[in-house]
Amino acid sequence: METERILNAAEFQDVMRQAYDNAGKPNSLPLAFNAGKYTDGGITRTNWMNEIFRTGSIQEYNINLSGGSEKSRFFVGMNHRNLEGILLNTQAKRYNFRVNSEHKVKDWLTIGENMYYNYSAGNTANTKNGYTGALVAAMYYPPNVSVYTPTGAFSGLPIDVAGGYGDMINPVAYLKRISIQNPTHEILINPYIEVALLKDLKFRSNFSQTFRIGNIKEFTPRVLEVGKIFDTNSLEYQSNTLSTSLAEQLLTYKLTAGKHNFDVLAGFTFQKTTEEGFSAKAISEVKRKRSDIFKMQQIPTKKFTVINISRP
Repeated sequence: METERILNAAEFQDVMRQAYDNAGKPNSLPLAFNAGKYTDGGITRTNWMNEIFRTGSIQEYNINLSGGSEKSRFFVGMNHRNLEGILLNTQAKRYNFRVNSEHKVKDWLTIGENMYYNYSAGNTANTKNGYTGALVAAMYYPPNVSVYTPTGAFSGLPIDVAGGYGDMINPVAYLKRISIQNPTHEILINPYIEVALLKDLKFRSNFSQTFRIGNIKEFTPRVLEVGKIFDTNSLEYQSNTLSTSLAEQLLTYKLTAGKHNFDVLAGFTFQKTTEEGFSAKAISEVKRKRSDIFKMQQIPTKKFTVINISRP
């Protein structure tokens, strides 16, 4: 995909030199931006925006089936969506399944249900952080640095002039190291019954139960390239379960007075929401002449319940 033009290596050096001149600090110019003394800094080797972006793609498939008769109707739908993001190593996928049906068992009795299941997962990148975000890193990482070293490892900042660039990460290395597993399951079960008590008086009982179960497992490896170094491995795991129960008992009455129509509603609604969560993190610290030391940080399980009761 095409990206906006960014500065080449020589232009990058010149802009940084001008910034120091405008600030009245030409004598403080780091060697990295001194074109006369550090000629390698003016050789363009990488367009970092082109390296981190790619052409994204979306694949979506739908299957729907519906039918019925005078007394019954049904709908079945299935969907799959697969998305490859425009940033390296970013993607998302989704599967869902839905069933709706309604049946008129008697002239005065109708039953039905709605059921839904959704599964989603993906790999996402940090694009908002002004310090370590992928986009910011691509804008400021020096274009005279190659993506990889001759041995195939990820490149870091030139060690002799690294101090002039500050703490920076190789944006391609950051994106390709992302390892996130975040499956989420959503389930809805909603049966209902409707009874015609009188000509214009109906009773409806509605119940729904929803579940949302999500897990996130994220591994962050060490970053040892010259620049912004992270000398630890970390593994973080989070689990969260959310459930909501809803019960409604409703009476509706249609009243006609001359040219006027009135709908009267009375009923009772009960709703309960419960959420539970767990989080843990393991960190591997590198010590010279010693084995890696693992530290476990655990956040206790959280649980709370919200109950709402209302009367129309």
